[in-house]
Amino acid sequence: MLLKYLTIGVAAAATVLATGTEDTKHCNANNCLRAVRATRISTRLAEASADCSAFYTAPSPSIPTYATACRGDAAFKSACACISVLPPDPTVAPPVVLPSPTAVFGDVVNGSPSNYDDPFAPLTLPFPITIYGISSADIFLSVNGFFSLIDSPSTTETYPSYSNGALPVHVDIVANFPSYLPPLSVCGFWDDLYVYQGTQQGIYYQIDGTSPGSRSISFEFYTSHFNAPAEYYHFLMKYDEAVPNVVTVQYFQVSDGGSSATIGAQSSDDFVQWSYNTPGSVFAGLKLKIDTTPGTDSVTAIP
Repeated sequence: MLLKYLTIGVAAAATVLATGTEDTKHCNANNCLRAVRATRISTRLAEASADCSAFYTAPSPSIPTYATACRGDAAFKSACACISVLPPDPTVAPPVVLPSPTAVFGDVVNGSPSNYDDPFAPLTLPFPITIYGISSADIFLSVNGFFSLIDSPSTTETYPSYSNGALPVHVDIVANFPSYLPPLSVCGFWDDLYVYQGTQQGIYYQIDGTSPGSRSISFEFYTSHFNAPAEYYHFLMKYDEAVPNVVTVQYFQVSDGGSSATIGAQSSDDFVQWSYNTPGSVFAGLKLKIDTTPGTDSVTAIP
């Protein structure tokens, strides 16, 4: 798969949880359902709706304490279905979430004009991004789920940037890896991703704020896997000018849970990694803080 190279200048351009409503037409009012809907508690239906949605997306879900009458996961899920909270369908294409997106690859209105297999685009921003203490307004944005400062992704098949590796993947030791990642990179979901023609898929961005020091930029990745159009990898990477060295990543849909992806950041001297080819490491609703502050770098989940 040869990478394509596009040049684009930047112009200054959520998961919604189901709301519970009682649906008892096909439901038996057993003790489990009574506990979940608790009609005498005015806030219970909203609370149960949120808990049901979280139960479907959490890596290690647990039945809430008020629903101990539900004997097992199947019983709790049945009660959730009775208040109209159903599991997300991983084969249903998600919508673009940015309210005013500008396309880097793709077309949110008419559908992507082409298939995009491994391209990257250089972007010149109206303000610099700082990663590991190094600042640059010139970045490279890759369809394969990461962005880099200063250096571009690889254009060779020998060390391709679509083949993810465990961090660090440094240029000085690249011979040890069947892949290449620029020395200064942030990986929201580094994998062999793909944008399919005719869909809303693509890479989009949005700049918010106008005052220097208080602006932010969000990059929305909405892709599938190479040769897997029914899998969806949809997440948002955001950088706030007022919080240098920090990128947040919010995940909306992750079909394989991270089983073939790398998540983290690296510089030529340091790295931090949330996961590498780890099933269940990411899921819909997860939000990560990738902090590359030199000496105290970390990746943590944001409640």
